[in-house]
Amino acid sequence: MDETSMFCKDKLLVGSNLRKLRESMGLSLSQLASMSGISYRSISEYENGEGNPSLEKLLTLCKCLGANFSELFETQDVIEDISDEAWIRSIVSWFTKLTYQQRGAVLRIVSLIESLIVNEIR
Repeated sequence: MDETSMFCKDKLLVGSNLRKLRESMGLSLSQLASMSGISYRSISEYENGEGNPSLEKLLTLCKCLGANFSELFETQDVIEDISDEAWIRSIVSWFTKLTYQQRGAVLRIVSLIESLIVNEIR
């Protein structure tokens, strides 16, 4: 796995954990934005794995949520909570950064995996 795909996965993981922490505190996006001084839109983007929060902003959000920084990277039960839409956006974002040749290779691999799955189902 290259750095780009790992980065997308990390953004989804951090975003999902950020949302869980906010919701566990009973806070709305607006409330957290007001507490942290970070815009509603930015926090929403972070939670959806779309934004690129700085370390400073992540630390500010953790402080407002009473969380340790490491909690943003915990993987327990998170994969199930990341929506299909968020995964698709992340994959499309990663895929569009590939060269034409790399895209072809990815599509050939996906096609091979698809045929293996179809044959396994039969």
